[in-house]
Amino acid sequence: MDNAKKMLIMRHGFKSITFSAYKERLLKLFRMAADRSQLVDGRWYNQQIQYTQNDVSIIIRSSRITVSKPLNKSCEEGIIRMLNRRIQINVHLKPEEL
Repeated sequence: MDNAKKMLIMRHGFKSITFSAYKERLLKLFRMAADRSQLVDGRWYNQQIQYTQNDVSIIIRSSRITVSKPLNKSCEEGIIRMLNRRIQINVHLKPEEL
């Protein structure tokens, strides 16, 4: 794991101690890691860092299994999408959806 990824994990780890909801922490992570330099299909941003489900669980302080439910729910709601195992976040995500 490279240093940038470790720093991001640590920073989110400290922030997640506030015990906000898993989905909220998950979406904040994806919003922060969004690559805003390129718009995909007119409404999606790729992630600058591609996380494994285990990475995400560590960052948001949950179990790997617990991560799949908010991931799937966010996909159903159109907040994120998974394309070729890569997560993209909707450009039109409203701040209150974080």
